[in-house]
Amino acid sequence: MNERTELPDGIYFDLSFEDYLAEQRISSSALTALMEGPSAFWAKSWMNPDKPEREESDAMLLGTAYHCARLEPEKFADLYCRELVVEDLAEEGFKVLRNGTEIGVELGERGATKKKAGESIMQQAERLDAILQEDPDHKVRIWPLTERIWRDGLDGKTPIAPKYWAEILRDMERIRDNAELSELITGGVAEVSILWTDPESGIRCKCRPDYLGADFVTHLKTWDARTMGKPGNMAIA
Repeated sequence: MNERTELPDGIYFDLSFEDYLAEQRISSSALTALMEGPSAFWAKSWMNPDKPEREESDAMLLGTAYHCARLEPEKFADLYCRELVVEDLAEEGFKVLRNGTEIGVELGERGATKKKAGESIMQQAERLDAILQEDPDHKVRIWPLTERIWRDGLDGKTPIAPKYWAEILRDMERIRDNAELSELITGGVAEVSILWTDPESGIRCKCRPDYLGADFVTHLKTWDARTMGKPGNMAIA
């Protein structure tokens, strides 16, 4: 059995999501598992020594990004960025070399060996880049090299695909411009962890409201009715 964390009951404003998950208490997801049956609950709980590590799927990552944009917009730009794609360079008027074959052709046109024995694509790209530096007016971008430089400069930010990045920004703007919705995510605190012990059963419980106000709780859910294959009202239900 995993070592049990012993945070006392209380309201925590700065508890990380990972530390919240580590708390061995009953939550809404635990109750959902219990509705499947005791074995399902045990298998997904801290009591299972072979419980697999939690892996964040693309859908979960995207949902987390949407949550951050809606509830903590001041943190969004520090945690996420738009992913750089080949099309960005092409739209700026550059000739984009996407792979080793295209890099080799460019090398050949500039009088260099297309590909040396045992040379990796990145080494090939760096060799071409050195040649391009002698031509200040060149309009060529080497994608493997450009992408590596871009990723090295992420500084811990999580990249979001351009399609979803645009959707998230529109979503942020629409919600903040809607007085009724904006009121539900203003004046409170996002991602608050609440730990308590049920007085009748003595069971230790936990919950993490998306947004906690002085006299209200706001909970957000993100879904894609298209991928669920259901109309919007059925997806909500």
